[in-house]
Parts: sequence; C-alpha cells; structure tokens
Amino acid sequence: MSALRSERPSRDRDETPRNAVPSGDGEGEQRPRRPRGRKRDPFTGPNAPKIDYKDPRTLARYLSERGKIMPARLSGISAKNQRALAQAIKRARFLALMPYVGDARRAVNQNVTATAPAAAMPQTNRGE
Repeated sequence: MSALRSERPSRDRDETPRNAVPSGDGEGEQRPRRPRGRKRDPFTGPNAPKIDYKDPRTLARYLSERGKIMPARLSGISAKNQRALAQAIKRARFLALMPYVGDARRAVNQNVTATAPAAAMPQTNRGE
C-alpha cells in the first residue's frame, strides 16, 4: 500500500487548482472556473413583463436557435414561471405565432416588421 503512494507523483500547490476547467485549446492550459451568482427570475418584481402567449417577442428570448425551450437552470426562471412560460410558448406555436423549429427570434422579428408596414398602409379601392 505504501509502495503505491510513493509511486504517485506529488502535487504541488503551485499547479493548477482542483476546480480548473480544460481550456480546449489543446495546449494543456487550464482556466479557473468562474463562480456564478444566483440568476433572478425576470418575471417577478414590480415592472416585470407578464407571461402571455400573445407576446411572441418576449417568449422568443427563452428559445434556443433550434427552437427548443431553454431549461430553467440556464434562464434563471422559477419553476412556477417556467411551467407557465412553456405553456405560453406551446400555445403560441399552436396558433402559428411562433415557429416549432428554427430560429424563433429571427422569425418573430420578420413577422413583426412584415406586418407593421402593411397595417400602416391606407386602404384603397382597387376595384374601381
């Protein structure tokens, strides 16, 4: 037993810390982990936006580029609001306010810009 311990190289305190993460550049260097603070729920507070299926721009912030709903651990939303957000996103998808797949942020912005000028144009009688 003691022979095994003596064969193991000793670890100096000046080497990489235990909580280091590989940097990924292949040179063997390691970068230290950043401590993350607690994320706040953006839907709580006095001036917080309401979770509404009719507001696809707000809902699109919580979708990935592929159209997946982001998990609460990444977005910082509470469990109660995460369930309400998922329900609102699914309703908006069903009513064709948001796409099921693809970049929802880009699609929502295109829909808003495409429909805004059309609504601002005056109605004319084309049958005359």
